Amino acid sequence: MQLELESTAVVSATNVASGGSTRAPAYCEVHRPDRFDALTALENWVERGVAPASLIATKQGSPLSRPLCPYPALPRYKGAGDPNDAASFECAASDSQEPSP
Repeated sequence: MQLELESTAVVSATNVASGGSTRAPAYCEVHRPDRFDALTALENWVERGVAPASLIATKQGSPLSRPLCPYPALPRYKGAGDPNDAASFECAASDSQEPSP
């Protein structure tokens, strides 16, 4: 069995550069998620053939969570629900993107 493993997700403003001279801006460090489990998603995709529709990113020590969407989609607030909860967002085409709360 051969799987086509081709997908890209935009991981915007996470703390991937949280050390050295390329630190993320202070706003990003406080208001953006910094953790997600790509390994489990990749294992499920490769070993079970289940590609992730999105991943959930969280912020350590915070209730903040956001979906990481397949490119070119971006998380869009549904207009209802807790703006800190990933369940209140949907992955939408980037041309229909509205500012997130």
